[in-house]
Amino acid sequence: MIGLELLDNCDEQVWDDLVATFEGGTIFHTWAWLRVIEKLHGAEKLPFGIFDGADMIGVFPLFRLRRGPLTILASPLGAVG
Repeated sequence: MIGLELLDNCDEQVWDDLVATFEGGTIFHTWAWLRVIEKLHGAEKLPFGIFDGADMIGVFPLFRLRRGPLTILASPLGAVG
């Protein structure tokens, strides 16, 4: 069964190693880049893992930020940041 799970204590190297296996994986999917975006935009990083049973098979980074009265969830953050 495929599921999505928020990663509370994600090992950065596990995340980056998995990204490296993706055909379309780039530096913009790495943990270090997510940290840059988080600090640059004052957003909260919400790293989700995509699981097939106990195996993490994908990543889905979300960012949560406040803009005035709105809370925005975005992936990628893009122009809303």
